[in-house]
Amino acid sequence: MRVWYSVDRRAAVVAVAASMILSIGSSHALAGSLRDDLRGMFGRVLDLQLAGSPGGHGAHFRPANVEASGQLITALGELVGSSTGRFGFSSTGAGVSYDLSTGVPVATRSSLGPILAERAETIGRGQINMGWNFSFLNQSMLRGLDLNDVRFTFTHEDVGLPGLGDSSNELDTIDMRPRLDIDTNVLVFFGAVGVTDRLDVGVVVPFVNVQLRANPEAVINSFTFASNDTANHYFGGTPTDPVLTSTGPRIQDDAVGIGDILVRVKYEFISSASRGMALMVDVRPPTGDEDDFLGIGHATARFTLIASAAVADFTPHANIAFDYRNSDIERDRVDLFAGFDQKLYERLTIAGDVLGRFEVGKRNPATVFPRTAEISRPAGASTYRRTVSLTNIPDFRSDHVVDGALGFRFAPRRSLLIVGNVLVPLNRGGLRSTIVPTLGVEFTL
Repeated sequence: MRVWYSVDRRAAVVAVAASMILSIGSSHALAGSLRDDLRGMFGRVLDLQLAGSPGGHGAHFRPANVEASGQLITALGELVGSSTGRFGFSSTGAGVSYDLSTGVPVATRSSLGPILAERAETIGRGQINMGWNFSFLNQSMLRGLDLNDVRFTFTHEDVGLPGLGDSSNELDTIDMRPRLDIDTNVLVFFGAVGVTDRLDVGVVVPFVNVQLRANPEAVINSFTFASNDTANHYFGGTPTDPVLTSTGPRIQDDAVGIGDILVRVKYEFISSASRGMALMVDVRPPTGDEDDFLGIGHATARFTLIASAAVADFTPHANIAFDYRNSDIERDRVDLFAGFDQKLYERLTIAGDVLGRFEVGKRNPATVFPRTAEISRPAGASTYRRTVSLTNIPDFRSDHVVDGALGFRFAPRRSLLIVGNVLVPLNRGGLRSTIVPTLGVEFTL
């Protein structure tokens, strides 16, 4: 059996793992879903705290609120689900496996193998490779921007002549920072069986815990107060002594459940002592709840061509894959992995990889955030014109993801492996953790 632990500086593995196992089958602590929490976060600020503005002016920011919250919720759902799928799944052809007929652990053909990428080698007829792993992800960076610093700007509804600016009310805007913090913990159970010497069949069952925290802050940029000493939009106080800054209500919620299960078939069609090639097919049915960011809500498939070679104790490997996302929102991807594992001596292997995931096809509308709005006075009025930036999230045409990984496998004895790995982002695409350290123990019973 293979057992992995991932280390995070903020949590003890045993406590979190036990909490997740006990929580399996439950949904989350509060009523509604995590998506509902985000929708409510935007709405509560405008509906409740702007309710005192005269003439019901708070409702005039609702269209911009709905658009911004919808964009953020959709993007986070895709990006959290996508990033969760990148972790917790290790090479299926390496390490120690069982012989079904004898129950004896069987050694691999060469080094102890890669950690995150795949090599062509299969586990062999009648053998079983199984275990579990645990990963922590603090998803703190969105396209290189600290998630805590993400800002949306709400413009006033166009209530007069076409175009913003003919009414003084339309010159007011609201800046909102959700102050988000998202942690995702993934506990994965997996197993593979060697059907023949060249064919493996496996399954991966992830249990996902998504923790969402937000402490939203809103600031009214009040043109009406600056120009007339009387505010038409405010969170409290009076029009002549308005409160223009609001914080909260704070959100702290989590969801726990089964993520998107993976079924895997791997066939090695070229096999020799010095080289190998294999084809691997992964299918994921939509078993995770997309409203709680536990899954992406649709089935996906991934087709991977694997090549590896052995030059003495050096084993380079390369993977190229087409990831079919089966979605009108999420784009398909081409994955390119390249790396090596080097046996330093019989009990120690080091492994390094560059892991690239590149979006293809039409641009993903879920991650295209509204950019700017023009506000200007009509002809004949006082001169006023400005361009409002509606968000500070960088406008990337593609959320390509490139990571670097370096790790080791150490076997102090035949049936025990100690695994360590550090993964760091090499670009700014997508929703990312700044660093993902992993420490693992692999053994047989």
